Amino acid sequence: MQFRPRARDEPAGAAWWDDIRRHFAFDANGNGSIDSSELAASGVPFGYIEEQLDAFNAATGVSPAIGQRRMPHTSYKVYVSNGVRRDRAIAGGTESYDLTCRVLLAYHQSTATADAFASNLHPILAAIDCNHGTQAANNPIKIVASVLAPFGRPALIDAGPVDGTTVPLIPLGALPVPANSVQVAPGSADDPRRLPTYAERTRDQTFVATGSISDLTAALRERWDTTISLRRDGGELARLETALLVDDPIRYYGRNAALDYTVGLCYAGLDSAGDWCDQPGEAGSIVRRPRGTNDCTALAPNGAATALGERVAFDALGSPFRNCQRRIALADTRIANGGTGTEVWYTDPYGGGARTTSFAGGVKQFIARGATPSGIVLAETALLPANPDGCPVGARIHAPN
Repeated sequence: MQFRPRARDEPAGAAWWDDIRRHFAFDANGNGSIDSSELAASGVPFGYIEEQLDAFNAATGVSPAIGQRRMPHTSYKVYVSNGVRRDRAIAGGTESYDLTCRVLLAYHQSTATADAFASNLHPILAAIDCNHGTQAANNPIKIVASVLAPFGRPALIDAGPVDGTTVPLIPLGALPVPANSVQVAPGSADDPRRLPTYAERTRDQTFVATGSISDLTAALRERWDTTISLRRDGGELARLETALLVDDPIRYYGRNAALDYTVGLCYAGLDSAGDWCDQPGEAGSIVRRPRGTNDCTALAPNGAATALGERVAFDALGSPFRNCQRRIALADTRIANGGTGTEVWYTDPYGGGARTTSFAGGVKQFIARGATPSGIVLAETALLPANPDGCPVGARIHAPN
């Protein structure tokens, strides 16, 4: 399966989109070049990194039992923007830098299953071309990078608030997938995978007393941070810091240390002892429940008193929690590919071991020749989809999405 945008959604400039397609194009007739029909058939492939991981594991003696990664295609998302303004980070703030980039990100972010509770390795493709503005000549950023990237640490949930500095860690008994994640990509405290957890924030931000207002965004928002790094023995060739955010995840890490569906919060509350109540007969004993104007009170104004047969299921079209409210943040982006004489590299699926010739399990990468200024750090930029509500209530889009 691959992504090919409609003409109106293509990255601006036919040459840039052709560069992306050519990067992934397959020489079907084996003549040593990509002809027009092969280019037309090309797009952004889903599953490319996982497929290369299979070949890399086989070549390096890693068994599928501990090294294989399989992802559902329903969890892939694609973001395209033709004019992302980049500012400079300086002295704890930002200043205008006059650099604009074209961005295409295709990434896997499963917020409908329990996979991300323990697993930190997720495929992401980043295609970035910064070619507008007075600073473009000083920042020859043009990258097509595909990696199995570490978001946080394996078998640990980063349970703190998205905007907090302290991140409580919840160790899990479950193994990450792949099971060898700890060895191949242990992750970093600087790139947390912050997930909603019942005891740490979902409970107290959702269930509030009379006179208070629930904050479902604080209760549920996820933020997965990572640093895409392409490396060779001599050092780093390129890096991109990015974060993936979701405000309406279908599921959260529940009160029984397992997956719970978010929509169930709308039909529940807490009694005076702090115990969970979600049956109509328990509604009278609830003292803390969802309050204010939000998706839960709109869906279930009667809360736990709603008859069981009238409740909306997690995967129903009518559920307001459908993994639709997604955003991306880009932070520092840099390249160090001056003097190498090549723009096409092959790395292992984790971005390491770059070499100029292909090898078993090698992932093709593109890095423009040149280097970004060492003293310039690009500030975080929040990217919003052209249609922030990509699947409004009533649209035939529902979980798993």
